[in-house]
Amino acid sequence: MTKHIIDRTRDRKASTKVEQYVRIEAEDLPHPQTKTLQQRPHHAETQTRMKRFLDIERRKDG
Repeated sequence: MTKHIIDRTRDRKASTKVEQYVRIEAEDLPHPQTKTLQQRPHHAETQTRMKRFLDIERRKDG
């Protein structure tokens, strides 16, 4: 089968594909705000409160 008159090859740079992969990979990374939230120190008050809550829940089940 021969090519049609409007068929033509696209001139693509070899780096275009790599640039697209890099862009996609960068978009999948966590945002800086997410990282700061993960690194925030936990308050002892919150941990104590959670322990008390879990103790109450365990007593309900037992």
